[in-house]
Amino acid sequence: FPESALPPQITSISPTTLNGGVGDILTITGTGFGVQLPTSKVMLYDADVGPGVFWEDVTTFIAWNDTLIQLVVPNKGDNFKTVGSGNVQVQTQLGSSISTQVLNINYSHSNVQSEETQHMDKNGMGGYTFTFNNTFEATVAGSEAAFTRALESWRCATRINWDVDALMTTPTASNANDGENVVTFVSTISSLATAYSWYSSCGGNNWYVSEMDIEFNTSIPWHTDTTMPTGGQADLESIALHELGHAHQLGHVRDQADPLYWSIGFGQIRRNLSQNDIDGGIYVKDKSVNAPICGQPAMIMYPQCPQPLSCSLSISNAPA
Repeated sequence: FPESALPPQITSISPTTLNGGVGDILTITGTGFGVQLPTSKVMLYDADVGPGVFWEDVTTFIAWNDTLIQLVVPNKGDNFKTVGSGNVQVQTQLGSSISTQVLNINYSHSNVQSEETQHMDKNGMGGYTFTFNNTFEATVAGSEAAFTRALESWRCATRINWDVDALMTTPTASNANDGENVVTFVSTISSLATAYSWYSSCGGNNWYVSEMDIEFNTSIPWHTDTTMPTGGQADLESIALHELGHAHQLGHVRDQADPLYWSIGFGQIRRNLSQNDIDGGIYVKDKSVNAPICGQPAMIMYPQCPQPLSCSLSISNAPA
């Protein structure tokens, strides 16, 4: 037989807590896995949709025999969706088996061409500077302060070296690989907001973030202060926290209470980072600080914020 004469049966998965996109290895033991064929699959949960069960294929393995499968947990499956926490499924020509154990993926680190990414010192001051479009505050009052609170949450938690231009705004009103890290409102997206990362490389496994842009949907009824939004409003601080997580090079997770969950409803807030978010952010920040890439200057870790968390980050005072 080209593979086992029996359908697959998963006995265990190990370990049951891992991270995506950082080289963590999942081991699946059982019977009936057969030899690896082009149709042989391991399937993990999809973190880019929810709350139902949607599977993402993983087809690149370290080992596959009749009783053991090993694979590196990717940040995205073969369908380019982020893998997330959930049961594990093995599928062969003779059937499929779903693990009774749950694989917990704490965070998923963004990759480019299956390689990890990192930050560098782009602004000559240790990191990156975001610049508001010159109508950002005029479009939605309080939006600059709400975005800044979200940025401060990340910066204080992970010491990522980000700031906001305190003197200048920009006429740039959309994402582009143009040397500016723009924060703007647009009417061209269907989601609440979108973060864009632009990358550069010097070959091999070397990918670094050259620019980040964040767009918010201008047609959304936004809530920007520190009170609770109404049922008809989207909380800009919560959504900025989410998009800045993507800029931090983290993907979606399946925990519905986490700011990096794939969606949020009107009237809801998620203004506090989870420990998993912080751990993932620190992972990216640490290598960005400790490992210069492609001859670029390394990011400089931002100073520790005072307690309670407050970086006293200034925002733009330029006229809108």
